[in-house]
Amino acid sequence: MAISKAANGGSAVSVGTSDTVVLAANPSRTAVIFSNDHATGVIYLALGKAATLNSGIRLSPVGGTQILYGYTGSINGISTVAASGCCIAEI
Repeated sequence: MAISKAANGGSAVSVGTSDTVVLAANPSRTAVIFSNDHATGVIYLALGKAATLNSGIRLSPVGGTQILYGYTGSINGISTVAASGCCIAEI
């Protein structure tokens, strides 16, 4: 299930091979949906800390999706390739 970056006024962030802030903290957030838009790259997400490869929440290529409920802190990401598109819908 791929999530369109236009869903719910969503956005997209390019995640590369170094730690990247994917989403800033938001105390009003009730949920957030992430989807990996890259054909081959894997994205790893970390909650409230720097992201590292092979650790944390894995978003598989071609639409790997994760929904987080109730987490309002910052979220970082890192990818196995230079520029993976991470589509985000914050609710």
